[in-house]
Amino acid sequence: MTRPTRPLDLTRVVCLATALAAAHVAVATFAEGLAARGHVSLAVSLASTRFTSAFAVAFLTLLVARILVATGRARAAAILGAAVVAYAILALRWPSLRSAAPGWSGARALGGQALAIVGAGATAWALVHPRTRLVRRERLVVLAAALSWAAAVGVRVENRVSRRATPTQPNVILISLDGVRADRLGSAGSPGGLTPNLDAFALRALRFENAFTPAPSTLLAHASLLTGLSVAEHGASEGTAIDVDVPLLSERLRERGYDTIAQVGDTPWFDSKYGFTRGFDVWRAVSGGAGPSIEVLDPLLDGLEDRRFFLFLHFDDAAPDTRRYAFDADPEDLRVCVPVTGTDYLGCDPGGRCGARYLLARNEPGAPAPLPVDVRQIAGRYDAGVRSLDRRLGRLFRDLEARGLLEDSIVIVTADHGQAFREHDQFLHFDPWIESTHVPLIVRPPGGIGERSSAVAISTADVAPWIDEVTASARAGESATRLGQVLAGRAVPEVAVVSDAGRRGWAARTSRHSRLLIGESVSWLVVDRRSGEGAGERVTPGGATPIEVPDVLLSISPPVTPRRGPAVPPFDADRIRRLEWLGEPLGSPGQ
Repeated sequence: MTRPTRPLDLTRVVCLATALAAAHVAVATFAEGLAARGHVSLAVSLASTRFTSAFAVAFLTLLVARILVATGRARAAAILGAAVVAYAILALRWPSLRSAAPGWSGARALGGQALAIVGAGATAWALVHPRTRLVRRERLVVLAAALSWAAAVGVRVENRVSRRATPTQPNVILISLDGVRADRLGSAGSPGGLTPNLDAFALRALRFENAFTPAPSTLLAHASLLTGLSVAEHGASEGTAIDVDVPLLSERLRERGYDTIAQVGDTPWFDSKYGFTRGFDVWRAVSGGAGPSIEVLDPLLDGLEDRRFFLFLHFDDAAPDTRRYAFDADPEDLRVCVPVTGTDYLGCDPGGRCGARYLLARNEPGAPAPLPVDVRQIAGRYDAGVRSLDRRLGRLFRDLEARGLLEDSIVIVTADHGQAFREHDQFLHFDPWIESTHVPLIVRPPGGIGERSSAVAISTADVAPWIDEVTASARAGESATRLGQVLAGRAVPEVAVVSDAGRRGWAARTSRHSRLLIGESVSWLVVDRRSGEGAGERVTPGGATPIEVPDVLLSISPPVTPRRGPAVPPFDADRIRRLEWLGEPLGSPGQ
């Protein structure tokens, strides 16, 4: 028995695809509320590009479904429709599963608008022409969706409300490179040639040689970066948000009339429950690192030339993940950076733990130490990720310059923490050692300056107070903050910059010396980073190089907090002054 066939009507397919795409765009546009917050151009661009991708999916699905129904395969058509609906629901919930990340512009945005016009015309034809044979329910769906589409893109009428920001206030572009160590930059002396674009950027900026994160943690470091407060002050932790009484830099700048825009990596540490989204007109998470992130950044930049804005960008290309390899990069960079060692390291252990989980397993007490060749492989993959990230940053800098956004903008490049590669028998970034806490900090004032570097010790928590003052006074040279004084060429007193790793330890550092509380051994360590075996903090306890410990490093102590636990050993400053030995453990429970 032959299955009955039905005529295939492409007009009906176009009409219904238009209706579905319009409904999708209307819901997404309403949910984001960008137009209501003054971002009209961005709302229109996103609506157009969403329509392009949604129409393509809907049209192909409906076309296949119509063909299946026309040949009597209604059940297959129903299964196909259910699968597409399920995908649409997932795509709205998880950005990483979207068929196309929002933010296309240019030809694709114009294509979406043209497609919308064609679809609207087909819809109008279907509503009035009897030959299309739309049933009543189809007419109602098409009509409702067309009206919702009209409402969604009706915001195309420009309504640029004057903001309170004045022309003398600088724009602010703050870029955070997740997990990038300071010693990987060529401008910091690295011979690897990993960062030519960052090095070129530093030629017109001030680079701090001794910048440290307040905590070797993505969550805590960014909380300090955006509040200007220490870990003990801002209130954030793995279980709690930034205190509601603590203002974020974005909130202060928004009150001054700035457009506040953030695009971050799709990491759980930027979940809205931690409070990071406060004060941002636009907060968007994009998966896949700087490559996809920069590709979809254009609509966020459109129209900013005549506005005052704060743009916060976060890229996680150098951060570990749980895929097969903890660190990944473009193939060309892997070929350059990963040594050919003949090792059988494949990213996983015999227990099936891969990526960051593999590294965590190697950190456990009693775990077998990885082979040195494996460590070199892992560090090489990390270097390749830094190299890939730098190339994408070069594209970003060129785009910002071409748009004229650099001349009137403060641009700051920094990181939340570094990465450890067994310098102290650990991977990742949990301890207060210098490999996890020494980060890049490059500050470029509007228009740029001559290449400069400063050996002054500084915290990334010093960034927000300086930006706050500069945007309030509109004269960067008059800032009274530590960062502003260094930028103005003034002498500043030595201070101890703190990095708090909770139960894993604590560190205070000046421009030359480090004082560390190492959690595992519960002992103190005082280090001269410019002498001894191995520069930095790779020292032999009881070494024989005498040092003079500055008083500012001896007078500070770690706060007693729930993160640290009860075991904080006594610290005898007088004993340190008497001994003055590099790397000698000082003080332990019971001493």
